[in-house]
Amino acid sequence: MIEDMVNVEWRLLELSEGNPLSQTVLDEVITGQVAAGKSPPTIRFWRVCRPSISVGRNQDLKSDVNTVSAYDDGIDIVRRASGGGSDFLSSDDICYSVIIPAGLLGHSSIDLDKNYRHIYEKIEKALNQLGIESWFELPCNIMAGTKKIGNMAQFTPSGVVLVHGKIRYSLPLERTLRHFICKECPETHSLLLHRNIFAEAMTCVEEYKIPQKKLYDALKKCLLEGLKYRAGDLTDEERSLLSMKEKECNSADWVLGRNIKGLKSYGFCDEHLNGVPVIKLYPKIKV
Repeated sequence: MIEDMVNVEWRLLELSEGNPLSQTVLDEVITGQVAAGKSPPTIRFWRVCRPSISVGRNQDLKSDVNTVSAYDDGIDIVRRASGGGSDFLSSDDICYSVIIPAGLLGHSSIDLDKNYRHIYEKIEKALNQLGIESWFELPCNIMAGTKKIGNMAQFTPSGVVLVHGKIRYSLPLERTLRHFICKECPETHSLLLHRNIFAEAMTCVEEYKIPQKKLYDALKKCLLEGLKYRAGDLTDEERSLLSMKEKECNSADWVLGRNIKGLKSYGFCDEHLNGVPVIKLYPKIKV
């Protein structure tokens, strides 16, 4: 199976910038086309043109995010195909999406841990080449030393695996925390109250004085290493489907999850390390 992954021709979609909705729903469009055998296995790199909050497919948005303050602050809110908690995307974070037909994997596509590790090993190599000592913390945290620098999520419909995520390039900490609702304290407030605590738990590539282009080049080199690939573009059918999907996912019903059964509070995706709330990991820091 791994040999097949090397021999098949992959499509590379170079780093692109776009609005948060388009960039989010494009993953689902490409995943569907790869599953149908209409598009090749694809690796794409992207970033959003303005800050946004991405929530998991089955996440209860209003339990975890102050939507009023987010919209007032000019933050877009989008709901993605993959699960998990809410995330803040800065306009200079580098995001990646890897769409793999399940038949090319050397393991079951429903083995989420192995799916993550397959991609993480390549990201670890890229970060290590940049002088950032990295390690993987289950279930989906990318760590640099004792701090979190990136994350992953996945979507595994029949026949295909999508693993996507980001490497945090900068850390606008106050804007990142301001709109997420704290789940650990009895009174209602935003995570910004715990700013000093999160400063101990989060980091970014910019803190290592590494240019953004150098980060992108390293990620691209390592994620494509050993693969036969061709730089390409979206197909006409993908563009058409993207336009339709944008209209569908731009509705308040979709963003708020009004028609989704079993909505659940998952919190902010940077809220836990080693399964422990960050707020409890640093009890000596005053808030």
